[in-house]
Amino acid sequence: MCSLPMTPATKFRMASHGKLFTETRIMQLRDAGKVHLDDAVSAYLPWFHPGPASADDPAITIEELLTHSAALPREAGPHWSAPLGAPPPSASWAWQRTGQALF
Repeated sequence: MCSLPMTPATKFRMASHGKLFTETRIMQLRDAGKVHLDDAVSAYLPWFHPGPASADDPAITIEELLTHSAALPREAGPHWSAPLGAPPPSASWAWQRTGQALF
């Protein structure tokens, strides 16, 4: 425990706190009709086209990023164009920070 007083210049580790603000803002944009949770991520990030695990996989959606069900790798690789080698979106769940990094 630190006994120094907190000031406006005090720095804190954000860790996962930023997710709350990011996800809250996305839901506000949804409520305003500017974002739809079932929209493909690539509609907002045209460069985001990860290779599908199989030929008939649908595009990864905003909702799948929010719920950690996009089947992205846990950590981002050097690029987003290689096949994921993972189950199709929504087929499984695993916590991942990659989707949050896209927001």
